[in-house]
Amino acid sequence: MIEAPTTVARLLCDGQDVARRISDYIGESLDPQDTACGSFESDDGQWQIALHFRHPPDEAMVRDLIALAGGSLIYLARRPLFAWHDRGIGRLDARVVFNGLQDGLFALARSVTRLIDTGSLQRQVFFLLAAALVLGVAPWLGRGTPLAGSREGLPLDAVSLLAASTLI
Repeated sequence: MIEAPTTVARLLCDGQDVARRISDYIGESLDPQDTACGSFESDDGQWQIALHFRHPPDEAMVRDLIALAGGSLIYLARRPLFAWHDRGIGRLDARVVFNGLQDGLFALARSVTRLIDTGSLQRQVFFLLAAALVLGVAPWLGRGTPLAGSREGLPLDAVSLLAASTLI
């Protein structure tokens, strides 16, 4: 992962002073807990930068490698993907797709409305009360939900019961 900047630094560094400055910058910018910047090694006047990683590959690095491999595969398959796009998806008009989805949503809303609204007020009131009860009671059925909280409920007193019964 750090090979590319190191290679660029080696290519750009002709003099001893420039190599020292770049390696100092790389050594300071990396986390000293994770990396150890090796000393300057000179072979016949050529300065080399040696970076050694001390930490094992972790979950984030594996995810990055998988993403890099997937991106490389997509990049290698770009010509067939571009041809497929030009043959099919490229010809689609976004307005037609949007209008089709909107018409489907309206048809679904009409069918649900026909299910509820049959001309009977009792049926509409039943669906309204059933929905209110389900939506009102559901959050308290599971523990640890944000609405119920993590604390235990307070004991009921007569005033609270009277107020709740008048609301119902």
